[in-house]
Amino acid sequence: MKDDIEQQYRKILHLSWVEEPVFNGEIPKDAVSFWSGVLQYKNAAGNRPFEDLGEYAMACLTTSTSSAVVERILSSVTCVKTTLRNWLSSTMLDALTLICVHLQLKGKCCRDFEVTPHMLDLFKSANMYEKEGPDGENEPDIVAFMNTD
Repeated sequence: MKDDIEQQYRKILHLSWVEEPVFNGEIPKDAVSFWSGVLQYKNAAGNRPFEDLGEYAMACLTTSTSSAVVERILSSVTCVKTTLRNWLSSTMLDALTLICVHLQLKGKCCRDFEVTPHMLDLFKSANMYEKEGPDGENEPDIVAFMNTD
């Protein structure tokens, strides 16, 4: 089955789909419509040469994604948001969660964190936590922290 799908994938690239009647002269912009058309396609002999590939693509498109990433983020938020930090603004909670996840990804602990000269310059400036965003609004400068490594 896997080999059939690979062979069909190699062959599908050589077909001019714009000229096929299944698409009425225009290739669809969304994936589901495209692969539905591929499933309906029949060659001159009346065979469906891309049936396995089309079914595989439709199965991939209709399979729900895992919620593991969302669960990890919510777990990080739960660790950051303690009873003492219950009244944090959503912006500060986002920033602390982002920092926590960043440190985890880098395999670092807050105790091992080294302050860079750039961070000290930001600390001494009047706008330590804010920068002007593209819409003129002030935004937290968390990106400056992330780019210090």
